[in-house]
Amino acid sequence: MLRRLFAHRASAEAAGDRWPTPVSIRAHSADGAAFDLILGLQWEAILGRDLTREARRRAQRRGATHWSHAGGRAEVVGMARIHVAERSAWRMPCSAAQAFARRAGPGLHMVRLTLPDDPARCWLAVARDGQVLSGGDEVLSVAESESVARGWWDRFGDNLVLWGEGGSHDDPVKPLGWASLGEQAGPAIMLQPVRGPFGVAPIQGSWRWLGLALAAMASVVLIFHAWPTRAPAPVEQPQEPALAGSEVWHEALAQWQRDTSLPTLHTVQELAAAILEMPAHWRGWQLQRVACRRQQVAHWQCNAEYQRESAEARQVGVKAALPESWRLIWGG
Repeated sequence: MLRRLFAHRASAEAAGDRWPTPVSIRAHSADGAAFDLILGLQWEAILGRDLTREARRRAQRRGATHWSHAGGRAEVVGMARIHVAERSAWRMPCSAAQAFARRAGPGLHMVRLTLPDDPARCWLAVARDGQVLSGGDEVLSVAESESVARGWWDRFGDNLVLWGEGGSHDDPVKPLGWASLGEQAGPAIMLQPVRGPFGVAPIQGSWRWLGLALAAMASVVLIFHAWPTRAPAPVEQPQEPALAGSEVWHEALAQWQRDTSLPTLHTVQELAAAILEMPAHWRGWQLQRVACRRQQVAHWQCNAEYQRESAEARQVGVKAALPESWRLIWGG
C-alpha cells in the first residue's frame, strides 16, 4: 500500500464527462407486479477476479447513481446518473437492455422498439451471448436509430439477429414487444443504487460526500466561536479567602485560554480544499482514505492511503514525482 503525507494542495481531479438521460417504461412481470424498465444506460467493459465487486467500484468511480450487472462472469456494467426527483418516481427499476440480453441468449442480437408514449423515438439495444455491448443501449429519434442500426449491421453483418415489433413469415425480424421484456423481471436485471461511505448514495461525484462532511465540520467551528458565553456567578466568601480564590481562578482561566485553541473557519476551509484536490487515481494507485491531525493552530498533518489498483502501479519513479511537501511511506 502506498501512503502520501501532505500539507499542501495537490493537482485537481479531472472533471466528469456528460451522461445520457435514461428513459423509464412501466412494465409488468409474469405475476403481474409493476416495475420500470430503464432505457439508455451507459455500458462499459470490466475486468477482474470479482466482476460484481469491480462493477460496483466502476460505478462509484464514474459518479453514477445506479448500476446494473448480470452477476457471475458478466464482463460489462451498465451505469446511470439520475436526479433525485426523477428516480423517486421509479418502481423497482430494471435494465431493459439486460432483459433483452437474457431474452435473446447466445449469439449477436439487436432490437429496435418504438417508445409507447413517444412514436418519434426508438430504443435500440445490442447484445452478444447474454451481455449488452458498449454503446448498445440508446434512445434515439427514428432517423437516428435507422442510421445507428445500419452501423451495427455493417459491423456484424449476417451474424446479427434482428428483433422488433411485428415480425412475420416473410420478415426476418423476430417479434419482440415490451410485454416480452417484462417477463424477464428478476434480480439479474435490477438496477442497484450506488452506495458511498456510511451506506449513503453519493451527492454527485465520488468525493462530494467528503466535501459535505468537511463543510459540516466548518459550520460547527463557526457556531462554537459565535455562541455567547456567560461568566460564572460570584461566590460569597470571607474577605481574605475570597481574594486568594479570585487570583487562583483568574490564573487558572488564563492558563486554560493559553492551552486551549480551536481551528479557525479559514483553516478548516483550507484543509477541506487540500483534501478535495487529492487525486482519486494516481499512476495506477487508488485513494482509500484520508486522516488529518492538527499539529498547531494553523498547521495540519494528513495521512492519505493509496492502494494498488492496476498493473501500472510501480514503486519506481513514484518518489521523484511527489511534491516537495509530501513524504512517502511504503506499507503492507
